[in-house]
Amino acid sequence: MMIFATTIEIGREDCFKHIDLPFKVEADYSRLIIKYSYSPKKYEGSDAFDLALEAFKAVYGDAPISESDVLSELPLNNHVTLSLSMGDELIGTAHRHANEMSIEVGGGSSVGFKPYIIKKGSYAITLSCHAVLSEKIVAKVEVYGQE
Repeated sequence: MMIFATTIEIGREDCFKHIDLPFKVEADYSRLIIKYSYSPKKYEGSDAFDLALEAFKAVYGDAPISESDVLSELPLNNHVTLSLSMGDELIGTAHRHANEMSIEVGGGSSVGFKPYIIKKGSYAITLSCHAVLSEKIVAKVEVYGQE
């Protein structure tokens, strides 16, 4: 049964921010299934080379940086990850680079999520915006309860 669904737009101004998406579980379930996706994954704007070069300089300072080193990082990727919590309790995180995933939470939870007894109450999915290079990213989240 679908418990929660939303589609949000994330812009460059959201980079390094955390976006909370609260929802309620009002029935007994043995597991939650979270379907998550965002697009675009790749950023291939005309300024991609310059952005990659800036990142190299931020890390390596005045050390020589070759054009081939910078080109090896292209195309750049947007990166938005997902965490799940109930109140102050972190249930788990999916800080993977995939932009489409299905996560299970319950007795045999997906990697990154602890085994968890689903309780009625207020939960929150947090989207962490690590790299927002595109002007707009569209993220979709669906949460299903399974008896």
